[in-house]
Formats: sequence, C-alpha cells, structure tokens
Amino acid sequence: MTPAEAIVQTLLAEITNVLGDRLVGLYIYGSLAQGDFDPQASDIDLVAVTTTPLSWLYLRRLQTMHAALDAVHPEWPELIDIQYLPLEALQQPTRPTGLIAMQRPGTNFHSATRVDRLLVAYHVRDAGRAVTGPAPTTIVAPITPAQVQFHSGAELVTWPEYMQTTHDLAFQTFLILTICHKLYTAHHGRLTSKPQAAVWAADLYPRKAPIIHAALEWRQGHTEGVDPESTYPGTVAFINFMIDEIRAVPTLPTSPQKRYNQQV
Repeated sequence: MTPAEAIVQTLLAEITNVLGDRLVGLYIYGSLAQGDFDPQASDIDLVAVTTTPLSWLYLRRLQTMHAALDAVHPEWPELIDIQYLPLEALQQPTRPTGLIAMQRPGTNFHSATRVDRLLVAYHVRDAGRAVTGPAPTTIVAPITPAQVQFHSGAELVTWPEYMQTTHDLAFQTFLILTICHKLYTAHHGRLTSKPQAAVWAADLYPRKAPIIHAALEWRQGHTEGVDPESTYPGTVAFINFMIDEIRAVPTLPTSPQKRYNQQV
C-alpha cells in the first residue's frame, strides 16, 4: 500500500466512524485513480457520497474529525481535496441539493451551496474508482461532452468571493491550476490533468506563462523565498483574466449559464 493509499484508508475509517450507514461510498478520482499520482505534487481527490444531504450535526462532526486529523498530519490540508455529496447530487447533478461540505487544498473544512456538482460527477463517472461502495457508473448519471463544456464555466460566478478564502500559497497554486483546467475543459468538452491543462494554457497565452509556470513550480514544493502576499495580487489578476477568457469561448452557452446561476 502506497502512502497515498494509506491516507485514503485512514480517511475511510474516520468518515465511516462519523457517518455510519449514511455513507454510500468513497471514490477517488484524478491522478491517484488514473495512475499518475506524484507524491511531491499531486492532490488526493476524493468524493464521499452520502444517502441524503448532511445535517448541521454531521457537518460539525466531520469538521471536528478533519481538524483532529489535520492536527496529527499538518501536511494533509494541502494534500487532500475531498467533497461530501448526497447521492442525488450525482444522480441529478444540475439540480440544487442544499449544503455540500468540502476540504480543499489550502482551506479548512467548510460548507457551501454554490458548487458545480456536474463536473465532480463527471470526474467520478469517467475516471473514478470506488474505495468502497457501488461502481461509479451505477450511481452517476451519464454526462455528455456538451454538458461538461458548459459547466466548466458555470460556477465562475462564485470565484470572486472564493478567491478571498485565503492568501495561502497552496491555495493560490490550486486556483491557478484549476482555472487552467476549467479553460481546457471549456475549449475541449473533456477533462485532462491539471498540469497538462496548465502547460496547454501557457502555450495558448505566452504572456501569462510566467505565473502558470510559477504555480507548477510551487506545486513541486519550490516555494522557498516566495511571499504569498506579494504573489496574491498577480494571482487574482490572472484568475480574473482567465474567467473572462472562459466566458468568451464561442461554444460555451451564455443563456443557460444565466439560468444555472439563478438556480445555485
């Protein structure tokens, strides 16, 4: 068992202890599921599927559980990207489903309502692997490339506020690489790895290549002497630029996006 797999098994045991039979399954996706996990740079991407939306009581219990794990393993908050989704969010990923809980790199455990569930569902169905629970294709509705293309930009309405979560360098790295990933998906209607999307975006926008390459370096742990407060304004400017570029992709619908933004 690799160290990453051991972390997943620890999380599974702790989540099961909190949720019991409310846990439908735990799924990995991204580099760990696809076999190209880099211990020095990759996130551990997970989705915990629950029978129903979680109450505040269970959200608080999960928050306490994650805080305890982070205290013992201080490197985990920059490594683990986990979302807690009710089963209905995967079966009907375009419909609102109430509170969703998550812990993303550089942030603490928190809840949100405005989260694009379709892309997470696509990740799980297309290239996910069950740690425990039913096979992904049996619980996630089929998703078309056109839906993936559209929804890659649907949650951008939340990003101006989301960017203010923290100035932490790990979070800036996550934002830069994730927005490159969203741009790639908007153009192609399919998913790729974040590093591959970043290299593609750097080639597409040579003037933006320095900040993209910097994020790739930060991802590898090359952060000595980097002041997050000094890099943050450039990160925000880059994200805003990329949001405009994603919205300008000719094949990305605009009127359905307005309806979706009203829903979430």
